[in-house]
Amino acid sequence: MIILLLIFALVNFASAQESSVQHIKPTAPKNCCYGDGNLEHGEVAFSLPSHCFQLVCQNGLVQQQYVQKKGDKNCCEFNDLLYSDGSDLGGYCMTMRCSKGEWKPSGKIEKCCDHCYIYNDPHIHTFDGHNYDWHGICNYSIAQTGFSTKPKLGVYGKFQDCNSQASCLSYTTFKNDPNTAVTIFDREVLKPTVNGDEFVITDSVQPLTSSSGIHPVLSWKHGDCTFLLGSSNLLLLHCRHRLDLWVHPIHSDMLNGLCGHYNQHLGDDFTRRDGTVQRPLTYWPLAFPQSWLTSEQPDGRKCNPPCLNCNDKTIPDTTNDPCKANPGDRAKYLDLCRRSLEHLRDVEGFLQYIESCAFDVCVLYQAGGEGRQIKNWLSEVQKLVTVARNITKTS
Repeated sequence: MIILLLIFALVNFASAQESSVQHIKPTAPKNCCYGDGNLEHGEVAFSLPSHCFQLVCQNGLVQQQYVQKKGDKNCCEFNDLLYSDGSDLGGYCMTMRCSKGEWKPSGKIEKCCDHCYIYNDPHIHTFDGHNYDWHGICNYSIAQTGFSTKPKLGVYGKFQDCNSQASCLSYTTFKNDPNTAVTIFDREVLKPTVNGDEFVITDSVQPLTSSSGIHPVLSWKHGDCTFLLGSSNLLLLHCRHRLDLWVHPIHSDMLNGLCGHYNQHLGDDFTRRDGTVQRPLTYWPLAFPQSWLTSEQPDGRKCNPPCLNCNDKTIPDTTNDPCKANPGDRAKYLDLCRRSLEHLRDVEGFLQYIESCAFDVCVLYQAGGEGRQIKNWLSEVQKLVTVARNITKTS
């Protein structure tokens, strides 16, 4: 009997101990006072990449941290993390290597990343591989997370009148995170603004900066174009009259916009902002791209006059080809473009560029364009296709 009572007492004691343990709540990490501000646990207070050194808030105390050991030098920094000399910044659509304190791009696009591009007036190639034309004159979501008008991540394009019956990129805005908005102007792609502050792109890789500090986006000059690599796992190349965008597979089934619904499946590329899918895919869509108007337009209203029927709930799925040339003239335009671009025939998608060039020439003629104007435009097309060929060689 005594033994049974002892066992019973021990069991009750263990249960009481277990019960008391279950009710103990873990304490949240403490913030740190630093200067005139307050840092959250894990937040970097100060960074000195040249000496591989940081001050970091650790549970109420600002402590020293080194990449490997005290005395190391020539580290590189990205998104508040330090990387030792010789190490790679991987997991993005282009690998960067730290070399004596500076990031060096590999120049190679990772094969796992998918590619959307928009060029001229504008011709669009989606992430999943569909080609179409869209000539709206407004602000549109090119690629964004989800369907809301205020996503955490997005790339937006403002299009303006171009060649009378079409539209060209006026500027692009890249929202890498809630605190970073980069605007690149088509007329001067090497001088973007970062949160409204002007920034000059150089040959060397630089993190974007503004009056609010350093941002987790690396920038560098590529010919006459600007490369941006963001912590969001988007890679942008902006040239005059052309925008290229690569996306990492981690965003699969999450991105929408003019670049289509990204999921390596072509059939649902025309997914509208309300989530409905427009089928079949066409070359002259209307309702799908129109659904990707942004909530912010140049005059502050979503439905400013140039935005086509933006309150019309009966917008047709497709529109008509603006080129009204007869078959004979179309053949002449195709031949003119083929001869102009013949030296670039090794570029991927060469026939697509020929056909889009012929469309450009058609609308120029319809608008009263003359020989010199046509020649100048063909020269611009050659530059764009040359960029495309160089991109193909880096993939």
